Amino acid sequence: MDKWIIGIDGGGTKTLAVLYDFEGREIARALGGFSNFSIDETEALKNIEQTIQTLVSKIPVVEYELWIQLGIAGATKMKDKGVEASLEQRFHAKVRLDTDAMIGLYSVEKEPDQAVIMAIGGTGSAVITLKEEAINTIGGYGHLLGDEGSAYHVVISAFKNLIYESEHNLGFSPLSKLLLKEIKGQSEADIIAYIYNKNKSEIAGLSPKMGELARTGDELTLSLYQKEGEMLGEQIYNAYKRFIHPHRVKVAPRGSFVLQAPAVKTSMIAYLKDRMPSFDIEEVPVEPVKGAYHLAIKHFTKG
Repeated sequence: MDKWIIGIDGGGTKTLAVLYDFEGREIARALGGFSNFSIDETEALKNIEQTIQTLVSKIPVVEYELWIQLGIAGATKMKDKGVEASLEQRFHAKVRLDTDAMIGLYSVEKEPDQAVIMAIGGTGSAVITLKEEAINTIGGYGHLLGDEGSAYHVVISAFKNLIYESEHNLGFSPLSKLLLKEIKGQSEADIIAYIYNKNKSEIAGLSPKMGELARTGDELTLSLYQKEGEMLGEQIYNAYKRFIHPHRVKVAPRGSFVLQAPAVKTSMIAYLKDRMPSFDIEEVPVEPVKGAYHLAIKHFTKG
């Protein structure tokens, strides 16, 4: 009987599902609404089911065996809530629920003897390692305890600099003027009101505006981005020493901040080159949903 695999990559804004044949060739894909269980468990599950149903209708044979591998943000809170059993019953399939970070790890293209360090620099940050079957994490503690090497952290650093300039009567730098303009503020009180009344994503959303200023050559702003890259590099190096050394390793930067913000990726790599004897860097990320295919093969072929 033919085997088919549906891989799903779900987050806070969308759900991407891809139908693969057993050899990993893409047959069809479907896009749906958010599936981060931390936002709304019921709506997230509904969106997942809709994308699966769309792809099930595209399986080109009548009799088949179906495997569904999910990589969903917020999956850890759902492990004991019957999600896998519910989907197995509805779609007559084998189902496995893992996190979006897990499928990201398995999407990294590497040599058989290489370990993986996936450095996530987006709104927040985390470093996750894969060595043989062992998975470990550094960071990922959230913005109250860390998030160095992220869009949120660079914006907070810029606001701290703004406050320093104000308290020391230094006059506002172009970066501080930009931030005040963006938040429509004039004083420390306005900054406090903004920071404590906006969520993490909204604050991190100021990073692209800062990036535009950095690209004009503003030294202060550029230095803040370089520092974030170094801090992400430090986390990678710590992960290498703790979990990987002396294995060969492939470093996979993931997330819009590390991949798109000015100077972050280059300063991260420079930091690593000064400390790690050798490593490969993933230049072009593979879609995380492809990792769902590889993870499905790993899980389900074991029986």
